[in-house]
Amino acid sequence: LRDQSQALAETLRGNVRVRGRWGEQTLRRLVELGGLVGQCDFVEQTGTSEARPDMIVRLPDDGQLPVDAKAPLDHFMEAAEVRDSKKQQDLLKAHAVAVRGHVRALAKRDYPSKLELRLGMTVLFLPSDAMLAAALEQLPDLFEEAQRSRVLLATPMTLLAMLKTIAVFWNQHQMVENAGRIAKVAGELYDRIAVFQEHMVKVGKGLQTAGDAYQAAQSSYTRRILPTGRKLQELGGSDDARRELGELPEVLAPQVVAEVVEPAGGDQR
Repeated sequence: LRDQSQALAETLRGNVRVRGRWGEQTLRRLVELGGLVGQCDFVEQTGTSEARPDMIVRLPDDGQLPVDAKAPLDHFMEAAEVRDSKKQQDLLKAHAVAVRGHVRALAKRDYPSKLELRLGMTVLFLPSDAMLAAALEQLPDLFEEAQRSRVLLATPMTLLAMLKTIAVFWNQHQMVENAGRIAKVAGELYDRIAVFQEHMVKVGKGLQTAGDAYQAAQSSYTRRILPTGRKLQELGGSDDARRELGELPEVLAPQVVAEVVEPAGGDQR
């Protein structure tokens, strides 16, 4: 385990590309824990050669947050290996100065302006809380200087909290968008119900007209045709007829049917 740890430390300290890849993997893992992978709200290794952050986290309403994981680690890793307290203190001081230098370099790169990002902040990601604590212990004003330079110092814990907060904002943003879509669909449904109601009114008027016509025809049949037919039968003029004339059934008017099916004062649902 000691040999493997030493080999990893030497690799991270001596190979900038491997160290960058390690930082990218750490960022990806944090994004997975933060719950932003499913929405694809982050883009890794985008931009130009002059302004190339390690990751850009997408925010609601077209906001974007660049994240840089190229923080200097050499002096901090050397300080963790030495036994001499004086040399260790010097290495930690050099580590703090290197971090401050990277903060100033990020401020000069100005990712938000070069990439045309709306949110004018850049996150400087340190892969260990101890790295940031050591730098702040040596340079207590480092955090304030970074804030003035529009650089946010973040460790795995603080970046994870930031990503989870962004995920909550995305969920709320989607809920608001869904509410807008629901309102739009509800409006369309209301309009369609209104059109359907107009059709039903026409159908009701047609039924009312047909009912009135039937009632008139039934009344005319009962008062005029049926008595004449029966009189003809009495006079023997219908001996060859195979059927007898009967009364027409009475049909309730539409408003009467409504009262029978749905009593007045009842549940109108």
